[in-house]
Amino acid sequence: MNTRFGIILTIAVAILAVWVWLHFGAKETVPQAGSAEFRIGAILPLSGKASQYGQWIQEALELAREDINREGGIAGSELVIIYEDDQANPKLATSAMTKLVGVDKVPVVFGSWASSSVLAQAPIANAAKVVVMCQGISPKVRDAGDFIFRMLPDASVYMEYLVPYAVETAQPKSVLSMYVNNDFGVGLASSAEQLLREAGVSEIKKQAFAQGETNFRTQLTVAKEDKPDAIFIFSYAEAGHILKQAEELGMDVPFFASGTFENPNILTVAGDAANGVVYPYHIDLDSPLPIYQAFQARYQERYGRRAEAFGILAYDGLRILGEGMRRCGRDGECIRDYLYNVDDYVGITGKSAFDDHGDIIKELIMKTVRDGEFVRMDSN
Repeated sequence: MNTRFGIILTIAVAILAVWVWLHFGAKETVPQAGSAEFRIGAILPLSGKASQYGQWIQEALELAREDINREGGIAGSELVIIYEDDQANPKLATSAMTKLVGVDKVPVVFGSWASSSVLAQAPIANAAKVVVMCQGISPKVRDAGDFIFRMLPDASVYMEYLVPYAVETAQPKSVLSMYVNNDFGVGLASSAEQLLREAGVSEIKKQAFAQGETNFRTQLTVAKEDKPDAIFIFSYAEAGHILKQAEELGMDVPFFASGTFENPNILTVAGDAANGVVYPYHIDLDSPLPIYQAFQARYQERYGRRAEAFGILAYDGLRILGEGMRRCGRDGECIRDYLYNVDDYVGITGKSAFDDHGDIIKELIMKTVRDGEFVRMDSN
């Protein structure tokens, strides 16, 4: 699909979504307090290569939903989440958003997790004045529209932590950036390149690959001949295969990655090859906050394992949305304005606030893999 046709198709879908909403959704009577259900949507990768991330988020959303309902729901109505599976695919995300807006008539959608999906959803959400709380980090999301918020910082923020560390420790003259060829990967690679050049690294090569790819031997063979001083990996679970195959080829080079690297499946595939990889992360999974520890204990009891960051941030995100919906009901503009004015919300991840582009304001931490475990860089 060429770029011009893609733009025309996106606009057409957005127009169709608005037509459906105006002819069916706008005429619906707003539910009164005490009605049975208050429905919102969630678009997540619940199947496919990125389904692990979607599962984590869904599990945490369910805990947040239970808590909101335990506290009285929304205006006396039970909060219900309608889940749609986009497989981290923007076309499926577009269809899901169109359904949620035009058929289910939701005022809020959580997700998607993938940047490309979020950008595909955005025109529909903005036109229908439906608030989206997402986890995409592509720089494009920052300007995706007035109704688009996110619980993760922009890609450039992650690179402001990672690149200086990489430059200081590896002192690279040449760098290879391997990235998944979508808005997420491109955004991280571009942000990293800009900061690397500002730091004096002039030789920067890029290798894009398809989402879900598992064979990287050709790219790594070329990289081995080029002898880069550092390799950046901006991917999902593909990182495990990259590291394992780099080890099999005898490559001895420091690797740096994105926050999506913290995935147990990556360690399963990469094994010892994952040791030493450094990456920036969204939150401290060993936070001493009592509210956080209580959440982790509850999550462990429910799901048999501890929660990871995407799910934890989703929990806080829905709790923040819940407060907005209690104040505003189904009024998307009111919910949007409430979110813009959140400046000191205290949740399980500590204090949260949004900037004037709807981006969460959070400090990141640096992590690595040591003896097969994800640990903070400053831990013993």
